Amino acid sequence: MKSGMKAQNRRSFRTFLLFLLPAVLVYSMIIVYPMLSSFYYSLTEWSGLGKARFIGMNNYVRLFTDPNIYPVFWRALGHNFYIFALTLIIQTPLALYFAYALDRKVRGHAIYRNVIFFPVLISTVTVAFMSLIVFEPNIGLLNNLLDKVGLEDWVQPWLGMENLILLILVLIMIWKSIGVNMMLYLANLQSIPGEVLEAAMMDGATEFQKFRKMIFPLLAPSFTINVVLTFIGSIGTFDIVYAIAGENGQPNFSADVLGTFYYRTAFTQTLGLQSSDMGLATAIALVMFFIILVVSVIQLKLLQKRELEY
Repeated sequence: MKSGMKAQNRRSFRTFLLFLLPAVLVYSMIIVYPMLSSFYYSLTEWSGLGKARFIGMNNYVRLFTDPNIYPVFWRALGHNFYIFALTLIIQTPLALYFAYALDRKVRGHAIYRNVIFFPVLISTVTVAFMSLIVFEPNIGLLNNLLDKVGLEDWVQPWLGMENLILLILVLIMIWKSIGVNMMLYLANLQSIPGEVLEAAMMDGATEFQKFRKMIFPLLAPSFTINVVLTFIGSIGTFDIVYAIAGENGQPNFSADVLGTFYYRTAFTQTLGLQSSDMGLATAIALVMFFIILVVSVIQLKLLQKRELEY
């Protein structure tokens, strides 16, 4: 009897492995192999064609010590963190406000929800094209509007100003992505039991007190998700910057981020390097990956601890 059960268990385990095998193969081809090969190529001198020459950790040493490279790296990383901080400061309260208003069923809430979420559905290229139409210095909508209302002194080459370009890009990113954050908060708000809020109202709590003491603490899970997603998106940003400010993050690299720095290193001639330095570019990509991984894990730990405290 026991031997029969053991044989049946072995057959069940083999069946389980058989069904699991396709998923493991697909995961290995899409995730595991690219990660391992990327790590290998980051340890080589490679132009992207031909045979790679193994050089150990030299690419990482160059990234942090070469005077032609490390200032560009730290400047680009600083811009990424600037994008994250500004996006978090502006987007979080706005998304929360929109979600709370929609949850209260304000008049026309379905229309407002669709309008706010619509930019999420638009492609990045379309968003960049629309932004160029708005901010173009000669025929752009913004400068024409300022000229029409008598504010000629405010007319500026908006996308050509070093002190404004990154802020403009952040506002464009917020406009495109705020719908996702809003929907996460809205889903969390709609999961709060109505009895809890009714009990607060019966105790005489004002709307502000109800939000601050009861609703906001219960939004901790969606706040955690939004912070982590905002950080990942900010460090990994490339498409909007490339489409509007170009591969150099113009003007004068003032909008340069790690994504554009990686692109230039991998596919164009820059920093006095050869036309394509895929080894160094792969090292940059892996540094980006580890920054995202480490900081995201720390954020999750700290924010989940905050959730437990509530």
